[in-house]
Amino acid sequence: MTIFITYCSREKDKSKKELEAIKRYKSNRIQKVYKASKLLTVDFMILSGEFGLLKPNKKIPYYDHLLVESEVSKYIDKITEQLREINYKKIIFFTEYLKNDANLKPYQVSIKTACENLNIEFMMVEIEKEVNDL
Repeated sequence: MTIFITYCSREKDKSKKELEAIKRYKSNRIQKVYKASKLLTVDFMILSGEFGLLKPNKKIPYYDHLLVESEVSKYIDKITEQLREINYKKIIFFTEYLKNDANLKPYQVSIKTACENLNIEFMMVEIEKEVNDL
C-alpha cells in the first residue's frame, strides 16, 4: 500500500480550538498533495514537527514548532514507530527543494531514515514553491 506524505507548514490557522490537521495548516502544497491523493485514491498524511505523522482529519491544537537538527534522532524513533503501526509498503514524500529552504532538511532526513529502518520503499518528489504560496 502506498501513501502520500508532505510536511506541515509554518502558516497555520491560529484558532484556539482544535482543528483537523488539513484545516490547521495554511499551505497550497498540502492542499494540492491532499487533493492528488484523493483523486488517485491514495492515503495521505502530514509530517508535523510537533506530532509526527498526522491523518488529515486528526484534530490538533495550534502550535509553533520547527523541527531542528538536534531533535532528529528522537524524531526518527517516533516516526519509525508510527510507520510500523500503519504498515505502508511505499511512501511518496512531497517536499519543496532543500536549496530553497534549509529548514526542510530535518524533515527529509527523518522520514527517509525511518523508511530505511523499516525497509519501506521511499520516493522523494521535489516540487517548486508557487508564487501564491509566499
